[in-house]
Amino acid sequence: MDESSKHILRALLLGLRDEMYRRFDDIGRKWSHLNHVDNESEVKAAIRKLTADLNLFESREVKEIEAIEKALNRVDSDMYGICESCGAYIAEQHLLAVPWASKCPHCAQANAMMMPFSANEAVRRN
Repeated sequence: MDESSKHILRALLLGLRDEMYRRFDDIGRKWSHLNHVDNESEVKAAIRKLTADLNLFESREVKEIEAIEKALNRVDSDMYGICESCGAYIAEQHLLAVPWASKCPHCAQANAMMMPFSANEAVRRN
């Protein structure tokens, strides 16, 4: 992978990571806003919604942030774009679609077939 492509993909990863952090900050701001709501039923409804948002964030976005951080480490160590399972190069088109991918599509699919159903969702996103 040439340096220009690596630079573009690194910027994409940083942008994705920053967006995830902004989403987390938004949830925090919404929680703090509850201090200014007087209507108890509005507070309860907001707490249910924010709890659901936070649970979703924890289950999905945290895993994505971890995957993005690992991808950034691979960029820094010149291992980015190399499948961690088979050592093959991951196509730039695939990395543009899934910039945190650590496996080539073939290995990711093979890995998904070996995982329990609940773990397959995470792989499909990768």
